[in-house]
Amino acid sequence: MYGAVVRTKGGVKEDANANAIPERVFPRWSERAPDHNTILTSILADSTFSDVTVIVGPKEQPFKLHRAVITIESNFFKIACKPGPGAFKESVEGKIFLPEIEPREFSTVVAWQYGQHYFPKWTLGEGDLALFQAVEYLQIASLRDEILRSMVLLCQRSLLDTPLDDIDIFVNNFAKLCEFCREADLPVLVEIMTEIIYYWDPSVQKLFDGSKKGVYGPAFLAALVSAQRPFASENLDLEKTRPYSFTVC
Repeated sequence: MYGAVVRTKGGVKEDANANAIPERVFPRWSERAPDHNTILTSILADSTFSDVTVIVGPKEQPFKLHRAVITIESNFFKIACKPGPGAFKESVEGKIFLPEIEPREFSTVVAWQYGQHYFPKWTLGEGDLALFQAVEYLQIASLRDEILRSMVLLCQRSLLDTPLDDIDIFVNNFAKLCEFCREADLPVLVEIMTEIIYYWDPSVQKLFDGSKKGVYGPAFLAALVSAQRPFASENLDLEKTRPYSFTVC
């Protein structure tokens, strides 16, 4: 007990806070326990207790992982690793082959699954497309949404300093990414397109040819039309503020 009585000049008296535990006797939980991301990172670094190996890419690079972690958000891994009667060969043998996915993209997926952050880079959309395809295959909704949200910020930070030819490359990669998107993705696709159209102004012929060849699909064109509406209104408002000029012939 932390002092049931208090001494005074007249003797002793009862301490009103006799049963109170001093605030700093015990460290706060946050000071005693490591962050869960740190724990998962440590688990990933030590393959001693790994119970599944994922073989990635054409060169078959192995990743020693843990079923309890990779099945949390991935529906693909949930099905592949499900134990019991009728279990898949991958679950029984503890090996999963992913020849369609490159190790670079899968490393990003693993980092996300083990509680780390996603750090996007400006690659003219090539890296975003490859990662998005991998995440679609593995059915990881949280990372899928994060990729799309990050593309908005990447556009805001990078398009201004990107040469026009490179912007065309980015737009084509974005159009390919849109092929994997759903109707629910349209709001964020419109956000991305809103950033694009400030720097990309295709001709009607280019859009017609692109849609005819399948370069620009329904999701891409829907995002373009939706993004153009406020942009056109903004330009119209600017025109209204300009004085009319006449040319005398």
